[in-house]
Amino acid sequence: MERLAVELLEQIFLLACTDGGFTGCSLSLVSKHIRAVSRSSRFYSVALLSKSPKQVARFYDAFIKERDAARHTLPKIRHLCLASAIREVTPLLELPPFRNDDDLLHIKQLLRQAEESKEQLRAEMDAEMRQYHADVSKLIQLVAPDVYSLSLIHCHRSGKPELRFEEQIEFRGFPKLRELTIVGDHPKFVLSEDAARDGAALYPQLEHLHLALVSLTAYQSLDVLSWTSDAPQLTHMRISNINYWPRTVLDALKKAFATKEMSRRLLQVVMQPHSPPPMGGPCGTPHFVYDNFKQQLRDLCKPSEIPTVLLPPNKDLKERDWEDIMMRAWVDRVEGRLGCWDTRDPRAEVCC
Repeated sequence: MERLAVELLEQIFLLACTDGGFTGCSLSLVSKHIRAVSRSSRFYSVALLSKSPKQVARFYDAFIKERDAARHTLPKIRHLCLASAIREVTPLLELPPFRNDDDLLHIKQLLRQAEESKEQLRAEMDAEMRQYHADVSKLIQLVAPDVYSLSLIHCHRSGKPELRFEEQIEFRGFPKLRELTIVGDHPKFVLSEDAARDGAALYPQLEHLHLALVSLTAYQSLDVLSWTSDAPQLTHMRISNINYWPRTVLDALKKAFATKEMSRRLLQVVMQPHSPPPMGGPCGTPHFVYDNFKQQLRDLCKPSEIPTVLLPPNKDLKERDWEDIMMRAWVDRVEGRLGCWDTRDPRAEVCC
């Protein structure tokens, strides 16, 4: 292999590094020659799914080091999948089991110490949050000029001290981004002042958008119409995990489907409702409400006649489920398959 032309090896490695980083890491361990030759290809697709808040900063430093060491082709991240982290500094206090009076005295002492260190703990938590937001923002700004697909996963760690992405990130936009997936709240990407003066769009090449609504705030902040101005080339939209509560979700979708802008641009809309209520109970009212909700989803596309597919309901997904599903769909798209846009399920309904 070491006798092959460098240009040929680079193309081979580029086709191999589509799994989010495992193949790239393996290539870096083969030999010094392979490590150097594969440098421009090893970062083609990168998945950062560790729960550690330090992973983003460590990867950023390693990537910058590899870019500085590049002699010819500069390494670029074309596909990025990023999941939120879990706090290392938490207010949770683990108390020992209570068996006797000595244990009770020890527990009281621990509670007293926790109360005394409350302000220090709050300051440490704020510092951890600021550092994580700065690390994520720095990485997004670095990859934004070159990335083709981006998958952001957060708001899915129910019951855990999650470090979510920052609500607003300012930069110059995603000039080459073609596919975007957001699980949870939509981070508000804002054009910097110089980019806004130049008349740039946030997503000038974006064609495929997938929004997975996994949090209450994501339901409340859903604004489908804003994407028509931010992404002028948008042709495919998927909205997953749509719930029948709160009503603002259906209202936002009805408003969007009723506009001429949506019907003029979109070639396909894919919708997937939330899991139905559990079976059983003294009455069937929840299921009547759910069936009515699904019928409203079927009727959404009729005013605009946008080709719309209603997928079968999602199951009740947990934290790990969201990461696994989104990671598999992301890899599928990197490798040229349908991924989350596969509507060949026999239970799927073509509404329009």
